[in-house]
Amino acid sequence: MIEVKEPKEILDKAEHSLRIVDHMIYITYPLIKENSLLKKVIEQLYDVANNIIESILHYEFMYKRIRLSQDQTQSQNFELFSIKCANNFEITKQEIETIEELFQLMEKHKESSFEFTRKNKLVIMSNNLKTKSINLEQLKIYLNILKIILKKTKSKIIR
Repeated sequence: MIEVKEPKEILDKAEHSLRIVDHMIYITYPLIKENSLLKKVIEQLYDVANNIIESILHYEFMYKRIRLSQDQTQSQNFELFSIKCANNFEITKQEIETIEELFQLMEKHKESSFEFTRKNKLVIMSNNLKTKSINLEQLKIYLNILKIILKKTKSKIIR
């Protein structure tokens, strides 16, 4: 049996993390200009997206619209969210694709054997020597889309 979590509590965690990321992007980074901070921003954005999805899944599970099990992987949860839940929360296909892009970026970051910064970009190198670079402007886009998704989710869950 899966432990049902309170969706509002999960959303509160997401909102708290979102405020931290916002501060890191708009205050801390411009002040100290430390490119390694970009890694922390990616990790925090990933956590925010995960928390939003988890809160939606638990909300839908509470109302018996979906089924959850403890052995579901993150990719199965994302698929369930994007196919069965996103429409109920008015989350667009473009927003879903952005979350998926963020998840892929985090996966590359986790698997990366080598990362470095160059010209205000974080460059992630995979084992087959392919690189993926990300800059502050791209992270701001992720942040703003997650803010929109969080707002939509809160309006539905917290009435």
